[in-house]
Amino acid sequence: MRKILLFLLLILSFQIIAKEEEVRIWYQNGKITEVGITIEEIVDLRNIEINESNKVEIEMKNYKFFVDKSDLIQEYNNNKENIRNKVPKLSNLGSKIDKKQLKDIDFRETLISLIKNKKVIIYDKTKKKNLQEVAICSGYSEETNQKRQGFSGVIYEKLIYSVDLKDKIIIPDWRFHYSGVVNNNPKDNIKRSEKSENVKKFKEEAIKNPGKEFRFHVTK
Repeated sequence: MRKILLFLLLILSFQIIAKEEEVRIWYQNGKITEVGITIEEIVDLRNIEINESNKVEIEMKNYKFFVDKSDLIQEYNNNKENIRNKVPKLSNLGSKIDKKQLKDIDFRETLISLIKNKKVIIYDKTKKKNLQEVAICSGYSEETNQKRQGFSGVIYEKLIYSVDLKDKIIIPDWRFHYSGVVNNNPKDNIKRSEKSENVKKFKEEAIKNPGKEFRFHVTK
């Protein structure tokens, strides 16, 4: 009985920590693009209250972020990444921060912290409404040029997507770029994982159907 309980606990633990990756593949203009997104956390943004008289507005291309000024300064100054990188502390902020200032001052980690701690309202300018949930993700993207037989890619440490994973809210600058030459003669006898087999299958399908997007899920 005890062994059965331990086995059930192990299964439950796996289910709790298991992450699901969504892989998207499409072909356009001689290039195959592969994107993998893993959800790390879904954050509920409902019922957030911000002091209107002490509010800071952060302007992005498709979104506006509204946050209490003191919360923003506190999160920024106490952020471990900012401290590790010896980023100068803030003592004051204006009422509005544009995209250029956001890049110069380096609020990337701070915004992720504010979102995780439910201290920011995110307004979608296209849909003209506040987002109720967002997903904090990690992921990668890779592009293969069929004509040049070369590829390039980016590995993202963190991304923030709207919960349906359609829109990137923040595209961080901290990312690892890699590039190389495609191996034209892969060994057919190499045992491939289920993900690799799916990638191969959907890339072949994508080439046959330009512009069509193919998706599959991988449980980690």
